[in-house]
Amino acid sequence: MEARVERVEHELHLPTIKLQTILSLAVLAVAIHVLLPQVGERRHSVKAIERAHVAWTPVALITTALTFVFAAVALRAASCRPLPFVKTVVAQLASVLTFRLLTYWLPILPGYLSLRYLRGARLL
Repeated sequence: MEARVERVEHELHLPTIKLQTILSLAVLAVAIHVLLPQVGERRHSVKAIERAHVAWTPVALITTALTFVFAAVALRAASCRPLPFVKTVVAQLASVLTFRLLTYWLPILPGYLSLRYLRGARLL
């Protein structure tokens, strides 16, 4: 009887599930959970855009860009070694976007991104 059980187990050959597949599914589930409620609010966003004054668009874009530039300047000033300016601006942009998307679930993640950037620049 034991020989027959072993033979059946070898014949079935159950596939293994990789950890990467499980993590990919978890990330997909979190992304759907985060983005799906925003789809329902699209109507409100469209109405707000329709009521907006187009003349203020350049001012809003310039001030938004300056926010990231000045955040990069502050980070460069706080570091004891020189940091590349463009990469620092991109790191600040990534940190803010992560903060906007994942603050509710992972409030420490934006700060972690800044730390990873500084570690990559060999400052920490």
